[in-house]
Amino acid sequence: MPLGLLHVLLLLLLLPACARPPQVETRTLILEDAGGTVAGVAFGQGVFVAVAPFRIFLSEDGERWEVIGVPVRLNAVRYSEVGFLAVGNAGYVFRSQDGRTWERFNVGREWDLSDVAYGGGVYVLLAERGEILVTRDLRHVRRVRLDLPEGYGVYEGDYGRGRFVLNADVFRMVLVTVKGE
Repeated sequence: MPLGLLHVLLLLLLLPACARPPQVETRTLILEDAGGTVAGVAFGQGVFVAVAPFRIFLSEDGERWEVIGVPVRLNAVRYSEVGFLAVGNAGYVFRSQDGRTWERFNVGREWDLSDVAYGGGVYVLLAERGEILVTRDLRHVRRVRLDLPEGYGVYEGDYGRGRFVLNADVFRMVLVTVKGE
């Protein structure tokens, strides 16, 4: 039997063993101090960070959580090349390199932020009412009205290949490309 055919036969015999779904174990943890629904979890720099109303949670193992109080309801957390980013109501954005020490920014109290994406030196903050806020420094913000029907919103997104891709209501995606100054 030629060597190539032998390899194919061995591969066919071993493939079913590799293709089986893995066995998993699950356990539900109750975060007594959450104050409401945990709105997001991110991992970076060897730690998990979760956000909930008026709280940031930090854990090295996903089981034991340290609580850090914040002055606002948080709606999302992401990890990116600039560290952790958490956004919330009243225009609050929090940024941290390690998940423990947080810088606080406010981009305008009229904005309840639902998510954040970072890439190419730009932050895109997802706001309500079909608008995004775009900034390089979390201090100087440009408001951008999206081409969406009245009442439609954008909910989350990410950056890659030089653009942001955001998901919106009812079968819609929004592409955001940052132009030169």
